[in-house]
Amino acid sequence: IRVSLRNSRKAFDLVILHLPDATTLVLNRYWTREFFALVKDALAPEGVVCLRLSGAANYLGGELVYLGASALHTLESVFRHVVLKPGDESWLIASDGQTLCSQPAVLRDRWAAVDGAASIFPPDRLLSLYLPDRSGFQLDKYRQALESAGPTALLNTDRRPKALLFSMLLALRRAEFVSLAEHLPVLLSAGRWIAPLPIVVFALLRLVYLVAPLGRPAAQPGPASSTFDGGVLIVSTGLAGMATCVAVMFSYQSCYGSLFLHMGLISSLFML
Repeated sequence: IRVSLRNSRKAFDLVILHLPDATTLVLNRYWTREFFALVKDALAPEGVVCLRLSGAANYLGGELVYLGASALHTLESVFRHVVLKPGDESWLIASDGQTLCSQPAVLRDRWAAVDGAASIFPPDRLLSLYLPDRSGFQLDKYRQALESAGPTALLNTDRRPKALLFSMLLALRRAEFVSLAEHLPVLLSAGRWIAPLPIVVFALLRLVYLVAPLGRPAAQPGPASSTFDGGVLIVSTGLAGMATCVAVMFSYQSCYGSLFLHMGLISSLFML
């Protein structure tokens, strides 16, 4: 679809992204800043893009807040105007045009003025869909998350699939496994330093164990400690190699979309 959008300059008045939450890398590529930029180039000057996302009618948990805040911030980084249709199934509606509006009375009057529109959807029912207090409640939650986590931590791009992260955390929460929402600002700010931290801690503790015999007679490390150190080195090296391979493939698919074809060719070449 990205190739199609690149070849469709100013071709659409309306783009509807009626997608499930981005629980895969493939879906995440339809929530990124790069994809929204392609959509913007394919829209007419007054064109509109609509993005579905999970919301809530009355209560927004941490995972839902971060998912919505990331989508809102990513859309706002591309489009000048973004409005919200609140509810359990929320919609973010974005445009560079000046006619975008979320006031229910204005929307009702506009829809009623369209010939035959009432036979498709009663205009008065728009008053119950765009409730200003619910829109304000959701948007305030999203703005608070942006302030606490920082805009960089929530921007969803091909290289940094944040929508995938927040959607997976929401799936974990719905499965009643664990909630990490309150720890997300720390995790997002720590970032890459979280991975090597256990290795550094282990190395320091091992060094203390070897240097300080803790009441035992001081002696050079014997065969037992040497075997243990060698085993740990082999296991950690293998684990680091496999983890790096997975991380590289993850990043590749996030950036370029295709994984199985290209990685399959590389594996075949290696086996050959």
